[in-house]
Amino acid sequence: THCISSAASDVYKRQNQNFFNKIWRFLIPFKVKGFVWEVAHNRLQTMDNLSKRRIVPNGTNMNYVFCNLVQENVAHILFECNFALEVGEDVMCGVERKGFYL
Repeated sequence: THCISSAASDVYKRQNQNFFNKIWRFLIPFKVKGFVWEVAHNRLQTMDNLSKRRIVPNGTNMNYVFCNLVQENVAHILFECNFALEVGEDVMCGVERKGFYL
C-alpha cells in the first residue's frame, strides 16, 4: 500500500506542478497568482488555519463572520457559503459592466 500511496502522491504533485506552471505563465497580476497558490495550498489566514497555528485565543468564535454557520475555512469562504458566493457574483457583474471579462 505504501507504493500505491507514493505513486498517487507523485501523480498529484505532477498534476499540481502542471497547474502552477500554467498559472505562472498567465498574464495576470502576481497578487492573483499568489492568491491562487495560497488557496491551493490552504495557506489563507482563515480561522481554522490560525487556530491550527495557535494564533487565535481559546474561546474565540471560529465561525465565518458573514454567515456564522460553520467554522471559517478556505473551502467554505470560496466555494460553499451562499453569502460569499452572492458577493462574488455581484463583483463579477460589476467587472463585466465595466468591460472587463475574466
